[in-house]
Amino acid sequence: MKNKPYHHGNLEKLLIEEGITLIDTEGFQNFSLRKLAVRCGVSHAAPYNHFPDKEALLQAIQTYIEDQFSADLGDCLKTHQEDEDRTIFLAQAYLNFFLERPHYFRFFMFNSGIQVDLSRLNSANGYRPFEIFKNAVKEELSHYTIPKSLRNQTILAMWAMVHGITGMATMNGVHYKGDWSRLLASILKQNMKLGEKSL
Repeated sequence: MKNKPYHHGNLEKLLIEEGITLIDTEGFQNFSLRKLAVRCGVSHAAPYNHFPDKEALLQAIQTYIEDQFSADLGDCLKTHQEDEDRTIFLAQAYLNFFLERPHYFRFFMFNSGIQVDLSRLNSANGYRPFEIFKNAVKEELSHYTIPKSLRNQTILAMWAMVHGITGMATMNGVHYKGDWSRLLASILKQNMKLGEKSL
C-alpha cells in the first residue's frame, strides 16, 4: 500500500481520518500510532504531538464521527422540518451517512462507540445521534393516537430497523441490488402502523 505523504494542513484531522481507515483494514489489535505515522508519511513521533497514546486517538475518532453524524441528522431535520415523512427522511439520513462511510460504522460497532441505555428512554442518553433520532420520533408519535405505553416500544422498533438495516448495508458480505434507502423507507412505512393522526 502506498503511503500518503503529509506536507501541510491539519495533521490531527489527517491522523483521525487515516486512523479510521487503518483500523478498518488492520483491525484494532494490529493498529498502532507507529503504523499510522508511516501511513501519513510523518515521523514516528509526530502523532504523539496530538495524541499521547492510542486510546486518546480512539476517543478522538469516536468524537469526530459522532460530531459529523449528529450534524448530518440535525441538517436533515432542518431541511425536512415541514415534511410529513420527516422521520422517514431522518432514517434515510442515518443510513446514508454510513453508506457513504461504511468504515465509520464498523469502527463504532467494534469500538463500542454507541452507549445507549434503553431503560432510560424518557431521559437523556449520552449518544447524541440516538437522542436526535429518539426525540424526532417521539415528537412525531405525539401527533398520533398510539397509546403512550407503546411509544417507547415504537421508538425502539424504529431504531432497531434503521440501525439493523444500516448494519447489513455496511457489511462486506451482504449484498442487495436495489436501493438500500428506498428499502428502508418501505420497511418503515409497512411495519410502523402508528394509528390515526390526532385532530
